[in-house]
Amino acid sequence: MSSENSLILRRVVTGHDSEGKAVIIKDEPAENVLEMPSGHQGALIWAADRASSHINGGLEGTDDPAYRKLPGIAPPDGGHVFRILQLAPGKPAYMPRTDPIDYANIM
Repeated sequence: MSSENSLILRRVVTGHDSEGKAVIIKDEPAENVLEMPSGHQGALIWAADRASSHINGGLEGTDDPAYRKLPGIAPPDGGHVFRILQLAPGKPAYMPRTDPIDYANIM
């Protein structure tokens, strides 16, 4: 995250332990906040290749869906993404039209 980014996100991910008990897997600042050429800022929070995403276990390194490298801004075919965006005042916002599910929390 560059020092120019004003968007600070705390990401909490829950899952289940080996006994099926709900646990917090991650609770930390998102380190993948990007500043776009438009001046907007955002971060990928989650991505999955299918409509249902079941997590049991840890999210280590490249296994964490928030740090997945997608080929563009569209969700994977048959999958979904969740992003948080902070739109810069007075700047036009590009909102794509996609067939897969694309959640965006815009601030």
